[in-house]
Amino acid sequence: YTVAKFIADLLEVPITPDSPAKILINRTKNTIVASGDVRVNRGMISIQDKTVTLRPGTPDQPPAYTLNNETPRTSVELDGPGSYADLQGLIDTMNAMGLSTAQVITMFEDLISAGAINAELLVQ
Repeated sequence: YTVAKFIADLLEVPITPDSPAKILINRTKNTIVASGDVRVNRGMISIQDKTVTLRPGTPDQPPAYTLNNETPRTSVELDGPGSYADLQGLIDTMNAMGLSTAQVITMFEDLISAGAINAELLVQ
């Protein structure tokens, strides 16, 4: 019996525990599945001739993705809301850069190892 459960029983408030953020990588099927509240922090990664820079946005500025016709496909800055970049924006950016699934998997593994993505990594 935990303190939180005791208080919830007193207040009759249901407790819904947060599930930890997880990223499942299946190299055989070439798939990446993300669940939970995956956070992308400030960071940078380069693979072969492609670079992605992750930097947080500001409350005054909405998320902006600098991938456009004038941006070289080998270097992209990804801005995100608040103090975290957006995971979907990161994936969209990697896809727009033409990265293969194997390259995206490698980048996710390295970003998680470096602490730029807050998630538990599960590899199959």
